[in-house]
Amino acid sequence: MKVLSLLYFLFLSTISLASNAQASATDTVVSVYAKYGNQMKSGHLMEAATSLSGLLKPNFQLTGKQKLVIYNNLGIIHKKLGQFDIALGYYDAAESIYLTNNFTDNSFLMSIYGNKANIYVIKGEFNKALEYVEKAIRSVQEGTETGVLKQQTTSSLYLNSGIVYYQLNDFTQAIIAFKKSLSLKEKYTLPGKDIVYLQFAKTYAKNGNSQLADKYFKLSIKQSESERSNVSINLASTCLEYGDFLMLINENSKALIIIQKALKITVQNFGEKNQLTANCYQIMGDYYRRVKDYQEALTYYQKALVSGSKTFNASNIQVNPTMNDITLNLWQLRLLQSKAEALLSLASEEKVKREKINYLSLSLNTINLAIEMTNSIRFDYQNVETRLVFNEKQKNVFVAALETALQLYDLSGERSYLHLAYQTAQQCKANELKYEISKNKSYTDNEIPDSLRNKENKLQQDIAAYNNLIQNELALIKPDTAKIAFWKDQQFALSRDLEKTIEQTEKKYPRFIDKIKKGNIIRIAEIQANLKPDDSLIEYLFSEKDEKGSRKLYEFVITPTDLICHTEIIDSTLSANFSLMKDRLLNQYTPGKGLANYNQLNQLLFDAYRILIQPLEKHFAGKQLIIIPDDDISYLPFDAFLTSWTKKRQINYAELSYLISTYTISYAYSTNTLWNNQLKAQNRPRVIGLAPDYSNTALADGKRYSALKTNNREVESILTNFDGTVLKGGQATIANFRSNLNGGVILHLAMHAELDTLHSGSSSLIFAPDVKNAGNYRLYNYEIGQMNIISPMVVLSACNTGGGKLYSGEGLMSLARSFVLAGVPAVIETLWPVEDVAGSKIMGSFYKYLAQGMPKNIALRQAKLDYISTTSPSFVNPQFWAAYTLVGDVSALKRIWWKDPLIFISLFSLFLIIVAILIYRFKFLRIN
Repeated sequence: MKVLSLLYFLFLSTISLASNAQASATDTVVSVYAKYGNQMKSGHLMEAATSLSGLLKPNFQLTGKQKLVIYNNLGIIHKKLGQFDIALGYYDAAESIYLTNNFTDNSFLMSIYGNKANIYVIKGEFNKALEYVEKAIRSVQEGTETGVLKQQTTSSLYLNSGIVYYQLNDFTQAIIAFKKSLSLKEKYTLPGKDIVYLQFAKTYAKNGNSQLADKYFKLSIKQSESERSNVSINLASTCLEYGDFLMLINENSKALIIIQKALKITVQNFGEKNQLTANCYQIMGDYYRRVKDYQEALTYYQKALVSGSKTFNASNIQVNPTMNDITLNLWQLRLLQSKAEALLSLASEEKVKREKINYLSLSLNTINLAIEMTNSIRFDYQNVETRLVFNEKQKNVFVAALETALQLYDLSGERSYLHLAYQTAQQCKANELKYEISKNKSYTDNEIPDSLRNKENKLQQDIAAYNNLIQNELALIKPDTAKIAFWKDQQFALSRDLEKTIEQTEKKYPRFIDKIKKGNIIRIAEIQANLKPDDSLIEYLFSEKDEKGSRKLYEFVITPTDLICHTEIIDSTLSANFSLMKDRLLNQYTPGKGLANYNQLNQLLFDAYRILIQPLEKHFAGKQLIIIPDDDISYLPFDAFLTSWTKKRQINYAELSYLISTYTISYAYSTNTLWNNQLKAQNRPRVIGLAPDYSNTALADGKRYSALKTNNREVESILTNFDGTVLKGGQATIANFRSNLNGGVILHLAMHAELDTLHSGSSSLIFAPDVKNAGNYRLYNYEIGQMNIISPMVVLSACNTGGGKLYSGEGLMSLARSFVLAGVPAVIETLWPVEDVAGSKIMGSFYKYLAQGMPKNIALRQAKLDYISTTSPSFVNPQFWAAYTLVGDVSALKRIWWKDPLIFISLFSLFLIIVAILIYRFKFLRIN
């Protein structure tokens, strides 16, 4: 509903612009426009785009206004195809032409800004959408147009700005915008007041004002009945929204009446096989599930599945549709999840074990279908941020499958269900990272010609575009079957072409296919084969919060010989304590509260151990732990957890029992990335160290950074243990960094970093300014992720390199993560700002132990223990040493020849041979 009014307005604007262009064009251009118009009407959007693009060739002499119209309309076509980033590129070109030519007709600019805003709303980038809606509003107000059309346009834009504010949870501004929209509609007797009333109702409901929400829902229904008649889609949709609201405030009997009204409207006017009718059946199922009549709920959910599919007709709840029967949209996804949850509730009431297992099995089958749909929908989104938000919102689908599998394991004892539960947890975690790594590997493999790579990419893009067109058309009340048939034919031909292209690639370039397959879920047997005898891998997964703010925590432990799952209920207080722990680590020195803060921090560190480690210890294979965190746990320094706690009367961090004293700990984003890109240890590994000097440097934007006291000394100390080069001061540039990415060297970056927790790609490392380009000193997160780095380890000895925007299920979008994405098997990161003297000392010891052939995790642990044992008790505070963590591969960097088993066996064999020869010669001489 939030996009409908804006789409309507933009359609009118497009027609107007096209007409203006045609009036002054040549006959050839007019004929192309006519062809383009016919292609648009018949749904041949790709052909329409080709027609318009042809006008941009040099042989056509077009005015600036005509070019503007073409770019704007190309943007609209690609937006309809779901190719949002391409569409934005065309809109940017149109805006550039408008500004360059100093046009005065603001209707052009309003159309461009409105179209951009529309895309950003669809993508969920609401702040950007708001900027463009406000620009569009200003453009309309500054224009010379008068009359009703301008007021309708302005009213629609205010409505959409309110919807954006609603999505941003800025309810005050949302209400102000809706009031402006309503005021114009009332003053000029404009249609659409029912839509504004509905947005008032939803905003008040979300803000907790149930009385006003109820008032505006009723107003919206009344207005819709008088303005649009009882056959209105808006009326049915509003009734559904109202029914859902009534259930939330426990007015269940009223909810049933209003939902039945919506269902009656849709069935009578639009028929049974319709998405809106399916939505009504689904909300009806929600009602019966809410009143705990699960059998009746399942009956309605099954009706919804039948109604939402053109080919599925089974009324039996034991039968699910196939993926070919389902329309891929979020309503259908939620429907499958609702059916699975109702079956889960039915199972919980069932006393007979066999029947309970039957309901659970059907629930698992249903939710796995939802997972399959989730995986299909995810890759229809071309924008990274949009995929990340989608992944967050669908996490509960995976958790539901995991929980069902565990219940079946508890009932049946079949370990296949336990394995399935863990594989579901794997599917839920770091999906975007796995996808980006797979994609990056395909693009950076120089064995594949660009022509093949580009062709495959274009085919996949076009197939996704046609799929988007089909799904959008199917969601309409009366879908155009001719358009759908044409699009399916085109999609079929493209799919066959893609299959041939992939087959050709597989035959000619098998190594390329191997890389792509690394994006698949790694099986438990393979994980266990990769673990050393004393390794234990611990993977955590949180459920979503329930109405009380509590979450269920799933803790999986994998050893070389076993897999177990432990669960904990984490209430809102414990969740708050996880966040408080990091804050207390960084802010301990409140005047007059030093001892109280010390005891509070110690209790928090002990509670974390008690919940996250202690219940699992009996299952550990040894003393080496690999942690795969989730949500808030991503911020926590496991090394600093306390294995015991009592309230102290004085501050002494040196006497505390830290977990690091017992275990060696490393981290990973996912089992799928943990053993990627491993490089063999070398006899003489080299290090490239970069240490910019910020003391006397004002950067191009006038910004200054504090001098790092010991970063030069830190990188120089490395060379006492390793061969290599130190790039200090003005030499520590991005260009010099890039020139060392493919040499297989260790990269050590001792510098400042800037963290952006709002925009994941905007965190950056601060290098020295380039002599030739003073503004080139900031290396952004997204740039790192696009690199192809061949290095056994990158050390990010800078502040907050392990922090960033947190996405549930995906993890922290940190600088360290981008290096993993770029192909680095091991990264040393920091969880918070580090003190440079302590950091330099820890790093010096770390490299000393690496030079002795220690594995990376053991070397980092020993360096921290050395710091703890040799530093004044005042500086043993975990704030100084616990920030450094190792992500990824733990294997040794340096090969010590006398410790190499193969070399030892070879030398010992040679020794035996020599001894045998000597004995033989001695006996031979005696005989002679």
